[in-house]
Amino acid sequence: MTSKIEIASNRVSPLKQITKNLSLEFIPSKVKISNSNVPLLKLLDLLKYLDKAPDVSIEAVLTMVKEEIDKLDLLKQKKLITLAKSYSPKIRALLGALLQDMGHGLCPQRDSQSIN
Repeated sequence: MTSKIEIASNRVSPLKQITKNLSLEFIPSKVKISNSNVPLLKLLDLLKYLDKAPDVSIEAVLTMVKEEIDKLDLLKQKKLITLAKSYSPKIRALLGALLQDMGHGLCPQRDSQSIN
């Protein structure tokens, strides 16, 4: 069975075969990737691929994501919400539920409709 690793990038490249059983695919990012937003995009991607994470429970991943969100300052938490708008409704709803569970009231009304 061949494993494929997807890497979000500002540029798209053809599929690269690394070994017989491993290939890399550079996929276009939904948002412009910068050094400052990579940690936030990683959190959103963890939520996106939550059900595909091997050898870890969903609860453990959600706990880790909440801990990482809690470490963010208010400005970065707001940026996380803004970036989430480029993701699917499922991811926005999951992020909204996590923020609500954490007791964050940082979503203005118009944003909370998009997040939840």
